[in-house]
Amino acid sequence: MINYKTKSYLIYFLLYVGLSVAYFSVIWANPSSRWVGIQGDANTFMWYLAWVAHSMVRLNNPLVTNYLMFPQGVNLMWNTSVIIPGVLLTPFTLGLGPIFSFNLFSTLSLSVSAFTSFVAFNHFTTRKWPAFIGGLLYGFSPYMIAQSYAGHPNLTFAWYPPVVLILVNSLIIKKSSRRWHIGIALGIATAVQLLTTEEIVATTAIGVIVLLFLLALRYPNKIKDRLLYSIGPLTAGLLVALLLTALPLYIQFFGPQAIHVPLQTSNVYVTDLANLVIPTPFLNFSPSWAGSIYSTFSGNNGEWDGYLGIPLLIFVLVVPFLIKKNSPIKIAAVFSLIITIFSFGPQLHVAGKITSLYLPWYQIQKFPLLKNILPSRMMNLTFLSIGLLMAMSLDYLVNRFDPKGVTRGALIVGLCFYPLVPILKVQYQTNSTPKFFTTNAVKQIPANSVALVVPYPLSFLPELWQAESHFRYKMPQGDVLVPTLRKYGVRAMPPVTSLFYEMFSIQQSAKMEPLSKADILGIKQQLLQDKVKTVIIGPFYSGTITLLQKQAESESISVFTKVLNKKPTFDKGVYLWKNINQLLVPKKVIDIGIKSYVLFVPKEVTGL
Repeated sequence: MINYKTKSYLIYFLLYVGLSVAYFSVIWANPSSRWVGIQGDANTFMWYLAWVAHSMVRLNNPLVTNYLMFPQGVNLMWNTSVIIPGVLLTPFTLGLGPIFSFNLFSTLSLSVSAFTSFVAFNHFTTRKWPAFIGGLLYGFSPYMIAQSYAGHPNLTFAWYPPVVLILVNSLIIKKSSRRWHIGIALGIATAVQLLTTEEIVATTAIGVIVLLFLLALRYPNKIKDRLLYSIGPLTAGLLVALLLTALPLYIQFFGPQAIHVPLQTSNVYVTDLANLVIPTPFLNFSPSWAGSIYSTFSGNNGEWDGYLGIPLLIFVLVVPFLIKKNSPIKIAAVFSLIITIFSFGPQLHVAGKITSLYLPWYQIQKFPLLKNILPSRMMNLTFLSIGLLMAMSLDYLVNRFDPKGVTRGALIVGLCFYPLVPILKVQYQTNSTPKFFTTNAVKQIPANSVALVVPYPLSFLPELWQAESHFRYKMPQGDVLVPTLRKYGVRAMPPVTSLFYEMFSIQQSAKMEPLSKADILGIKQQLLQDKVKTVIIGPFYSGTITLLQKQAESESISVFTKVLNKKPTFDKGVYLWKNINQLLVPKKVIDIGIKSYVLFVPKEVTGL
C-alpha cells in the first residue's frame, strides 16, 4: 500500500511530467525522428547516449574513444558525456534509438528538476502547493527553456542543487542526528552529478559557500558550532565521492587526450544586465522590439539565461522588506542577488556593450578549473533561490492573511509568471539521416575501419549518422574538445591540412579552391595517415535544402573525384568511395614536406 504522503508526492511529480510532456508535445508526435531546438549540441548528446549504450553492450570503456578524432581519440570526461544518464537510458537507446533517448532525457530533465526543488522547498513551507509553485518556477524557468532549446539536457537535468539544499538544511541548519547518513548521501549524489555534468557540481559548491557566508552573517553565534558538527559527515561525503569517481577523474586529468588549458572563452557567455528585463525569443511574451536588444548580447541565445521580468525582479527586491522578521526569506533574496551578480561574468555587459566595470567573477575565474564555468549558467541557482523565496512568501501570506493571503498570493503568482511563459509553438528539428546508415547498406564499410564522412569540419551531422549506424566505423573528425598545440584554447575539429582547408572552404562558400598537384598529394597523404578506407559524402543539410548546400555537396564530390581519380557510387542517400586505400598507394613515395597545423576557433564560433 502507498501511504498518503507518498501518493501526494507522486501526484505532484506526475503534474510536472505532464507539463513537461505538454511543452515537448511537438516531438512526442514522432519521438524517434524529431527533437526540440537547433542542429548542433543536441546531435552531440545523442552521440554520447549512443556511445554509452554501445560501451555497455561491448564492455568498452565509456570514458575514452577513438571512434571520433581517429587515431588520437577523445577523452570524453572533458566532453560532458553524461555517463549516468547514458547508462540509465541504455535500454531505450538500444531499443528505440538515440533520438528517442535524447527526447526522453530532455523531457524528464525538466520534470525531475522541478520535482526535486518542490521536495526541497517543502522543507521550508507548511503547505505543499506553495512549494509546487516554487518548483514550477525553477523547473520551467527561462534558464531551463533556453538550455532545452540549445540541446543541453545535461544542464536542465538539474536535480543536484535542490538535493544539496535538502542535505545542507538537514545537516547544518537542523543538525540532524542522522548526520553520517546525510554525509554519505551527499557523497553519492556528488559522484552521480560528476558523472553527468561536472559544471553543476562546481556552481553548486560556489552557491553553498555563498549560503554559508550569509548564514554566518545572520547567525554568527550558531554557525561555528554547526559547522564543527558537520565537518566529519562532510569529510565522509567527500571521501565517498572521490572513491566512486576516482577512476573517471584519473582518466580525465591523467589519461589520454587530457586537456590542461581553459575550455571556454572568457567574458563571452555571461548574463547581460539588460537580459534581466528583456525577454528572449523563447518566451511567449517577447515583443518584436526586444529582438533589437537581445541580438546584441554576447554568446548565443541558448546561453541567454537571465530573464526575470520586471514583476519578478520587483518581487525579489521588495518582498524581503515587506515580510519582516523572516530571516530565511531575506537570505534567499540576498543569495539570489549575489548569484545573479556572479552570472554577469568578469565585466558588466549592458545591452551588448562591455563596460569597464570589473565584477567578482573576475577573481573567481582565477581559481583552477573554475575558469571553465560559463558564468551565465549560474542563473540556475538564481532561479532555485527565487523559487524558494516564492514558496516561502506564498506560505507566509496564507498563514498570515488567510483568506486574503490566498488572493494576494494568486495575484503575485499571476504577475510574476505571465512574462515567463515559454513560447508555445516550439521549434524542432527532423532527422534526415540517410538510409545508408540505418540499413544493411552500411555494411559496405568494413567493421571498425575508418571512414571520412563529409560534411567534414565543424559539422554535427556525421556524429548522429555514426551513432545511428551502431558505430560501424571510426571517423578522423568530431565536434569534440581535444588538446591543442596552442597554449590557450582547444580545438573542436580535425587538424588543418590541405584536406581540411579545401573542405572548410567549400562548406563556407560552396566554392572549391583550385587543386594543385601538391594539394592532391597532401590530401592523399592525410587519408593514408588517418587509415581511411571509405569516403562518404552525405547531405549538407537537415530539413529543407538550400542552393548553397546543394552546391557545397556537389563541389565536395568534385574534390574527391579528382583526388581518388574515380567517380563515386550513389547508395541510399550518400555518395560512396570504397576501398580507397588501394587508390591512394603511390607508385613512388614522395615527401613533399607538408606540415599540419591546428586552428583555434573561439567557442562563440563553434557554438560549443
